[in-house]
Amino acid sequence: MKLSALVGAALQLATLAAAGPIDVKANEQTSFLIYGGFITQKPTGNSYGVWAAYPDLGDCKKFSKLGFYFEMSDVSHDKGVACDGEGCLYKKKDPVAVDRLEINAYNDKKDHYTWYKNRDNHLVDFNDKVVGTCLPAPNVDSFVCSEKDIDPILDLSKADMKTFFRCNTNIPIPFW
Repeated sequence: MKLSALVGAALQLATLAAAGPIDVKANEQTSFLIYGGFITQKPTGNSYGVWAAYPDLGDCKKFSKLGFYFEMSDVSHDKGVACDGEGCLYKKKDPVAVDRLEINAYNDKKDHYTWYKNRDNHLVDFNDKVVGTCLPAPNVDSFVCSEKDIDPILDLSKADMKTFFRCNTNIPIPFW
């Protein structure tokens, strides 16, 4: 499967999952975990950095059902996740050393959020309004999926994910 098809499948799964975000009543808090890791494409064996979020601990079933976003250097105009700092996926893989995480879930202003370490760990929307907080959550959870654990449509041989952040917000989980 070509990377473009893999991206399409991942975004299709993420879009389907987004149809039913966790409903949060006004002033009610919800929390979720953000995972970062790598997928291995078959049959090429190429690895790609990906991010996912779950309202509780992740697993292979959720990974296959809810989808993921690729790590990219710039997500201003593309769906994906951009990470700044020495802790990002292609560097030390250490949540404590991440400085900024930008999430563009649907390539629009409504579902575009950024977490900033240097702004009191706030999660802000596209208009720079604080919608929650995220704190580094190393070693909270991790999971590894083999080919038999992953939906065949994704054409992956492996997914290796670990927690990076625990977030609290009073809006529906804005992505995934």
